[in-house]
Amino acid sequence: MKINVKNLGCQNFEGFMGRKEVKLDKLNMSFVAGGQGGGKITSEPVRLGYYGYFYNTCKEDNMNIKSILESLDSVNYKILQLDKYDGASKDREIGKEAIKENVNLLKEKLITDKKIIDSDFTWIVVALGGGTGNGSLNSVSQIVSGMMRKNKRYLGKPTVGIIAAVPEGFAKQKIWLNTAKALQEIKELQKSGLIGACLLIDNEKLMNDYLKKSEDTKDWTTYGNTTVARLLAELDGLISLPGKETFDKSELLDIYSTPGFFSIGKMRISDIEKYKEKYKEKYNELIKDSFVENNLFCDGYDYKTAVHGGMAVLRPSNSKIFTTKDTLRLKMEMSKFLDSPMVEVTHFGIYDNDEYGTYKHSEKKDEALIYTLVSLKDLPSHINKMTKKALEREKAKQEQMKKENTDLEDMLSGIVEPKREKKIELSIEDIFNTKDDRVQKESKKEENAFDQL
Repeated sequence: MKINVKNLGCQNFEGFMGRKEVKLDKLNMSFVAGGQGGGKITSEPVRLGYYGYFYNTCKEDNMNIKSILESLDSVNYKILQLDKYDGASKDREIGKEAIKENVNLLKEKLITDKKIIDSDFTWIVVALGGGTGNGSLNSVSQIVSGMMRKNKRYLGKPTVGIIAAVPEGFAKQKIWLNTAKALQEIKELQKSGLIGACLLIDNEKLMNDYLKKSEDTKDWTTYGNTTVARLLAELDGLISLPGKETFDKSELLDIYSTPGFFSIGKMRISDIEKYKEKYKEKYNELIKDSFVENNLFCDGYDYKTAVHGGMAVLRPSNSKIFTTKDTLRLKMEMSKFLDSPMVEVTHFGIYDNDEYGTYKHSEKKDEALIYTLVSLKDLPSHINKMTKKALEREKAKQEQMKKENTDLEDMLSGIVEPKREKKIELSIEDIFNTKDDRVQKESKKEENAFDQL
């Protein structure tokens, strides 16, 4: 699959993506997108030619995706409207109910989708703060994993991963509670061997990175969505290149299929003198920079909890930046950096490349690119903190509500019934007779009694 220039939109690939050897579907990926957030992220890889399957409770969101994709050339996608619902109002429980009522429809459409079944790897894409994507995550992951399990596994690992957008730190309690519960589900799915890597997309990091890029005129969500699609596509293109030591398809699939929270980094080195001055052959610092400081989607990982990883270096032919000895030292330092007991192997690739600049304006210059990939056991510190806080708040809320209900029951049970007054029985005559009538009647009774005596 070649890049369709008409469909690039805001994409701005690295120059090496223009090389004739590059094949975008070397790793045949498909994307299953739930809800509005998942749909927006997935529309970008679909723009590039990857297959996308969209489902949503909101008709308008589906119509918007359709209007974007219909204007493109040669794209592959399907859109499913879930019955009986018109959006989920960022309510996880509504999303779950919608999936429960449409589960037969989902199974019928998904399990017969040959493009998903035939793919090497499928990404399930959702926004964790929302309703439809969040509420559907567990069920859809099990359905897709079951499909892939029957047809394709990689060395016993699941060939299904999750791309999950994490809300901003200033998002409200309901949104973070949605996120906390979804992350618990993801951990259980990984523990059960149903899901491999989970690529967390921290919206707040993307916002801050976007604000630093003053030259960008597109909005921050477009910037974030195109960045996700671009990195996955560049890694796909990279594994189709010939190299002295290749980072090949099986190695990329090996990392994607490893359960854990997945981080991608990208580092550019173009000024030789500044590079030499900064690192002075301290390759451990260079490795730390490439993995930690130049990760693209989420900060705060503890790299001591790494479970798998690797890196690929593109350098100019006869490079003055990375000599053959330099690349060997990089490989050694990477292995030391990813030295967790859980890491059984690391992958490394080195490619000679003279096509830099951008895909549209490629040029030759003494520049190097480093791509890093690592799967980690633990959540990033700030996301772990926010999810714990949301769960604790919910627990405190439930305890408070329980206490208030108990107090109300105690209060009601302590109320003494008022003393009832002696019931006065009145006849019909008593009700309708006036006071004077009753006085006269009592007088006559007395007279009659006197006569009897």
